Amino acid sequence: MAAYQAEVKEWFKKKMGFKDFQLKGNAKTIEELQRIFQNDTIQELEETFQYIAKQGFRPQDNIGWFIQNLKKKVENTKQDH
Repeated sequence: MAAYQAEVKEWFKKKMGFKDFQLKGNAKTIEELQRIFQNDTIQELEETFQYIAKQGFRPQDNIGWFIQNLKKKVENTKQDH
């Protein structure tokens, strides 16, 4: 899991332009995503990224909205179980 966790953090850095302080500030959400989606975490991140992009926005410029969408995914998944 540690190697996969590094892969998820790398995705945030490369795709979203996250800095270390942003990763730390959103660590709880990122950990919840990984716990719930496990090996599908990157896929879920990509789906959220594409959703925002289809709305006509650059996800990298709308980090707050991106994180809110991830939090909604976590909450919706918790409710389904």
